[in-house]
Amino acid sequence: MNVQMEQNKTMKKSKLNLSALAVFVSMFLLNSCEGNVRENLGLKKQAPDEFMVLSHPPLNVPSNFELPEPTSEAKKKASTVPQEAKKLILGGSKKTKSISTGEEALLGKANTKKSNPNIREILSKDHSNDKSEKDAGIISKVMNIKENKKDPIIDPDAELNRIKKNKAEGKSVTEGEVPVIKQEPESVIKRLMN
Repeated sequence: MNVQMEQNKTMKKSKLNLSALAVFVSMFLLNSCEGNVRENLGLKKQAPDEFMVLSHPPLNVPSNFELPEPTSEAKKKASTVPQEAKKLILGGSKKTKSISTGEEALLGKANTKKSNPNIREILSKDHSNDKSEKDAGIISKVMNIKENKKDPIIDPDAELNRIKKNKAEGKSVTEGEVPVIKQEPESVIKRLMN
């Protein structure tokens, strides 16, 4: 019986060794045919070929390039469109339309009747002044060194104390001088770079 048990153990060991060998051989074979097996199982990425050239069908040239003549109604519409656009953009004619009393009151509150007729010239002059300052080169900046005045920075702690004091005294919050942090003047180099 001992002999039979030993034979069973050796058979089991040999079967185990044989199955391990079969797994090893199958892994080796699967690895050696790596491309096909992985592709068939969907494990391999298939990136597009960036060098592949796609051929496009040739363009079709129409046999007749002629367009039909527009109708008289289309001609009328085509001629009035630029005129209507011009009227919309430039304000059209000086004819005044009837204005309701509500619109008249609104225009009166907005002081439209007191508008400056030379506003375009004033605005263009302001714009040209702004542009010349922005476009000034380094030499112009050196020649016209001006002190850059910045907006004052409020001291938050002192401002809080001032507001509390005003509230305690029953004064308005806006009463009194706002405390400001004193700023050091900028150096000439910093002013040139701005």
